[in-house]
Amino acid sequence: MLVCDKIPRNLIYAPMYKVAYTFDAGPNAVIFTLDDTVAEFVAVVMHSFPLESNGDKFLKGLPVRPAPLSDKLKAALSMDPTPGGIKYIIATQVGPGPQILDDPHAHLLGPDGLPKPTA
Repeated sequence: MLVCDKIPRNLIYAPMYKVAYTFDAGPNAVIFTLDDTVAEFVAVVMHSFPLESNGDKFLKGLPVRPAPLSDKLKAALSMDPTPGGIKYIIATQVGPGPQILDDPHAHLLGPDGLPKPTA
């Protein structure tokens, strides 16, 4: 929840929603945003959670170049930086969504609806 507490309100809603979040089955925050907000959001996260030792492995997935933070945005951050508060960011994008598979060998489930045994 710490990541979500650090997101300034003017980044979340200014004047339309720019960032939404939820959590996966564990403690990981899952952030949803549009392409034009990614660099600014990553910059806020990197400012709020300064790197301790994994600088070259902090940003994973799709390439992201953090945007410079304005003084106004820095002032809007609600808490002092928390070094090492997160391990890394994985930048991804939405895939094509559900698809019909015509090849029966491509399915993970057998005809009985149960997972196929691994070979």
